[in-house]
Amino acid sequence: MRKSILLFIGLSANLIIFAQTPVANAGADTVFCGYSGNLNAIPSVGTGTWSTPASENVCFEDVNDPNTLVTSNIINTGNPSNPYFTLYWTETLGAETDRDTVKVIFARIPNSNINIIHPKCFGEPATIAAHEDSLQQYTWNFYTGAIDSTSINPLGGGFQNFVYWNSTDTLHRISLITTNYWGCQSAITLDTVYEPPIPIFDVTIISDTCMLGKGGVIFGDTLINNSFFWLDTVYGPPVGTPITTVYNLPTGEYNIKASYPTPNMIYYSYYLTTFNSANCIDTLDFEIPSIGNIETQIEVSAVVNLNNLTTENAQIILINLTEFEDAETYICEWHFDDGTTLHNCDAQIEHYYTEANCFQPYLIVMKSNMPECRDTAFITPCINVVNAGIDSCSNNLDFSIFPNPAKESFSILYNTTRPVKILVIDLNGKIAINIPNYQGEEINIKNLINGIYIVKIQSSDTTECKKLFVE
Repeated sequence: MRKSILLFIGLSANLIIFAQTPVANAGADTVFCGYSGNLNAIPSVGTGTWSTPASENVCFEDVNDPNTLVTSNIINTGNPSNPYFTLYWTETLGAETDRDTVKVIFARIPNSNINIIHPKCFGEPATIAAHEDSLQQYTWNFYTGAIDSTSINPLGGGFQNFVYWNSTDTLHRISLITTNYWGCQSAITLDTVYEPPIPIFDVTIISDTCMLGKGGVIFGDTLINNSFFWLDTVYGPPVGTPITTVYNLPTGEYNIKASYPTPNMIYYSYYLTTFNSANCIDTLDFEIPSIGNIETQIEVSAVVNLNNLTTENAQIILINLTEFEDAETYICEWHFDDGTTLHNCDAQIEHYYTEANCFQPYLIVMKSNMPECRDTAFITPCINVVNAGIDSCSNNLDFSIFPNPAKESFSILYNTTRPVKILVIDLNGKIAINIPNYQGEEINIKNLINGIYIVKIQSSDTTECKKLFVE
C-alpha cells in the first residue's frame, strides 16, 4: 500500500513539470488597415513578451500584453524593403522558454474622395469619378440618380460613372466607400452634384386678342450666344427656322428649340472633348393665351308673356347678359328681325313689334377699336307675334292637336258634343283652311308652307286657339 502511494506522487510530479513548459503561440499572420492594430497571441504559461528585430519601425503599447496595440511608422504594402514585419512572442517560465513568430502587414486605407464634373446642362449626365482610380471595389450610392455608363479599371473596379437625374431638383446627394486589395475600407464620403437649371429667357408673349390669330413670341436676349428655332408644324415659319420674333399666332401651345452655352464654363474643354459640344439644347413650351374674348348672351325678360303677344301689345324686354371689362370700349348692335336696329349697351332694352310674325332678334357686341373682335347672341326659339284679329280666344273649351308639329295632316281631339268650326289662320291673319262642320276627321295640310299657324275651334258659345307648327 505504501509503495502505491509513492508511485502516484511521482507520477503527479512528472505531470506538473510537463504542464509548466511554455508553448508560445503568436496568433495568425495579420493585415492591419492603417498604422496600428491589436495583436492576438494565445498565452500558455509564464511571462510573454513581444519583440521585433525591426523595432525602429514598430512599437508596442505593452510588450507583455498578448493583445497589445502595435503601431508602425510605415505602410508595408508596396514597400519593397519591408513588405511585412516579423514579430516575436516569447514565453518564459523559469528556465523554460518558447518563441513563435507572426507576420504583420500594415496596409494603406484607401481614400474615398470624389472628383465631380457637374452636368453640362439640365437633365444631362454628371461625370463622377473616385480620386483613386485603381482600387478593387467602389461602393457608390447615387440615391435617385440613374447610371448612364460606368468605366471599369483593370482590377474590375467601377471608378467612374456618368449619372443623370429625372427630377426637377438641381442638387443631388451622392456617396462613396472604397475597398482595396487588402480588404481595407475607406470612410464614407458625401458630396453634392450641382445640376444647372434651364435659364429663364427674356421672352415676351403677345396674347391672341379675341382669338383672331394675333398672338406672338418675341425673344429679347439673342445677343448672348442664345439661338432659338421654330418647331411647330402648323403655324409660324417652317420647322427649324432660326427666330427672334414670330407673329400672327392663334391661341395654343408652341414648341421652340433653344440653344445656349453651358453655365459651367469652367469645364468647357472637358465638355468639348467628351460630348463634342459645350452648348445646351432644350425644348421650350410656350402658350399663347387668348384675351379680350367677347361672350355675348341675351334673353327675354321673365315679365314678358311670350304666349300672348299680338300686334296690339307686342312689347318685349330684352336683357343683355354680356360681361364687359369696360362698357365704353364696346359697341352693342341690336337687330330685331323686323328691319329695325338699335345701338345700345344697356343691360335692358325695350322693343315693340307692330306686325305679326315669328321674330328672332339678335345682338352683336364688338370692340370699338377692333370691330373684327365680336360675338353674336340669338333669341331661340323665335318670338311669336300674332295678328290681333285672331287672338280673341277664350279658354273655356279644352282641345288638343296631334301630331304637333305636323307634316301632311293633323287631327283635333275636343271635349264637347256641340258642332264646331275649324279655322287654320297664318300669322298675317289670312285663313288657310275653313271647316264649317268638323267631325273629327284628319285635316290635310299638304298645301301649307312650313311655319306657325293658329288653329281656332269655334262652337256656339266659345272660341279657343292653339298654335300649330307645320314642318
